[in-house]
Amino acid sequence: MLLDEIAWWLGALMMREGGLTNRIQLTLHASPLPATGALFAAGRFADVTPVDRKRTFWRTACALFDEGGRTLAEAAIVFRGGPEWSARQMPYFKARTDAATFARMFPSYV
Repeated sequence: MLLDEIAWWLGALMMREGGLTNRIQLTLHASPLPATGALFAAGRFADVTPVDRKRTFWRTACALFDEGGRTLAEAAIVFRGGPEWSARQMPYFKARTDAATFARMFPSYV
């Protein structure tokens, strides 16, 4: 769930639109996951790529690490964004985000 959330935000911030996870692929590298210690999750904007010519679908990737830097899991999602999703999601995000941050994230919805 954490990896889906990070991958979703990579797609949303790249498109500057709300959206949904269209597909997800999860690879577990360690099982079971550690019961104690900090976990870190990260993804890179440089790894977000369009899937189609219209740039409606974007492939995003992220990974989960333990505190020693060992990769525990990786996820790749296809994010489907667009104004039809933004119409539903932007009021929620706007109400919970300071105005300057929201304007940087979703400038079309200020």
